[in-house]
Amino acid sequence: MHSFRAVLALLAVPECPACAGPAEAGRVCGDCLAELQRPLREEPCRGTPFASFRTGGPYGGPLGALVRAAKFGPDEAIAHTLARSIAARFPPVAFAAIVPVPTTPWRRLQRGFHLPELMAAALARSTGSPLAFPLRRRWGAAQSGRDDAARRGAASSLLRAAHPASGRVLLVDDVLTTGATLSAAAHELTAAGASEVHGVVVASSGPPLRAGVGFS
Repeated sequence: MHSFRAVLALLAVPECPACAGPAEAGRVCGDCLAELQRPLREEPCRGTPFASFRTGGPYGGPLGALVRAAKFGPDEAIAHTLARSIAARFPPVAFAAIVPVPTTPWRRLQRGFHLPELMAAALARSTGSPLAFPLRRRWGAAQSGRDDAARRGAASSLLRAAHPASGRVLLVDDVLTTGATLSAAAHELTAAGASEVHGVVVASSGPPLRAGVGFS
């Protein structure tokens, strides 16, 4: 029985986690892979802590499904596919540092990797910029599941800059929801000495980034 199941597993065509279609490169189907090749969307940043901000697209479509598969599977192969897709579409601009939004040691232990770190490493390679880890995440509850007000209240106490920053910094995260965590991280980097903070995420689960939305 065990050998029969093993043969079936070998013959089975892997499914794309976003649409359940036949998977291809990086365990993603061709149609969903095309979503990872669209130009990054540049968001207006006036009134926010960012000099520029780019997103891969809406969280409600295939991008969101792929992020969930990477984080909650957890599926490191899909995480690397997402990281490479962001790096391939990002402009060849040099930064003083590329900084991932940190997670807790417990979350890293659970998953075995941290998607924003994989993204930051891929961006560092593609832009020739150094990877840096000035931010620290304090122990606390996850932001997922919290409403806008709760996220903003918690974010300011969850993140801190443990090391100085300088020059133009690229801040990297997986999803923009309310902007609370990213805003807190950007303010910490600015307070630590960064002259500009730019941002990039795989997907946005809310309306396009605009002044006054999720940034206080």
